Formats: sequence, C-alpha cells, structure tokens
Amino acid sequence: MGMIVATLLLIMEEEDAFWMMVAIMEDYLPPTYYSPSLIGVQADQLVLRGLIASHLPALDTLLQEHDIELSLITLNWFLTLYSSVLHIRLIMRIWDLFFFEGSKVLFQVAIGFLQMYEKELLKADNSADVFNALSTIPSR
Repeated sequence: MGMIVATLLLIMEEEDAFWMMVAIMEDYLPPTYYSPSLIGVQADQLVLRGLIASHLPALDTLLQEHDIELSLITLNWFLTLYSSVLHIRLIMRIWDLFFFEGSKVLFQVAIGFLQMYEKELLKADNSADVFNALSTIPSR
C-alpha cells in the first residue's frame, strides 16, 4: 500500500490521496485484498494463473515444466497496482483504466506483459532463466 500512497502523493494533496486510497480499498479491490492473510490478492493470483492457462497455453506449460510459481512475481504487481515496477507515465495510464474499468485491468496488463515476452520466455533454457526473464518484464 505504501507504494500506491507514495505515487498518489506525487500527483495530489494528502487528503485527496487518503480518499483515493480509501476508494481503492473499499470500492475497486476486494475487501480482503490487504488483509493480514492477503486472501483477496491470492485469489486474484489463482484467477491470473487460470487466465494464463486459457490465453497463453504454451507459457503455462513452460511454467509447469519448470515448476515456477508466477505469483512470486505478479503478487507484487497486483498489491502495488504496478506502482513498484513501472514508470510513472505507465502507472498513470494503467490507473486511468483501473479507475474507469475496475480491477480487470490488473489482469489485462499482466496478460499483456506476458504475451509481449512469451516468445523470449519460451526460448529460456532453464528455470533460473525463465524466472529472471519474468522478473525483469516490467522494467523493460
């Protein structure tokens, strides 16, 4: 949450940032998203995994073969609404869509990133290469 608040504070006053954070937590994300168990975001990670299986089957097979738990990478993307991994210009565009269309945008961005780099990921030789490539996707 800290990264989200920090990003909000870059573009608005403290009170407005507070109310935006309240709206994110109460209106845009499931109520258990930031609970101690993180059950809401964990559920979203399972949904993402299912979406990858249906939209990017070759990548899903690769992740299964190398026993890579994608949520180790994407959990941070979702928890921070991408604010910890992307440039501010991209964050603002993603957040525009997020506030307009809802949390489905988080999934669309993740699938889009993975689709953009799917060919490169499929060429990786071992689990470490796959994991490293996945970890660096947002910084490209």
